[in-house]
Amino acid sequence: QLFCNDSDLKIPNHIKCVDGHVDLPTCVSGTKGKCGHPPKIENGDITSLSLNEYAFGSSVEYRCQHYYIIEGERNSYCHNGNWTKAPVCLGKKNIHL
Repeated sequence: QLFCNDSDLKIPNHIKCVDGHVDLPTCVSGTKGKCGHPPKIENGDITSLSLNEYAFGSSVEYRCQHYYIIEGERNSYCHNGNWTKAPVCLGKKNIHL
């Protein structure tokens, strides 16, 4: 298990196995600034109710509407009063196989 200091944000907040190797989260230092509403994404939504204010280190998970595929990190994190980059929902015509 990876431990971060109380003032650090762990991104992502879980350990993943990718192509046979372990992808560990990163500890990112910062202040404990709060965030407002998470960013909206086209053709997608967050999976929980949106709050007016989020504490440092909070995260929201995104999902795409039917027939769209998520690209990027599924979660966005509150860090220093700003949200980390939200994912993008791609339609079939934008997907390169």
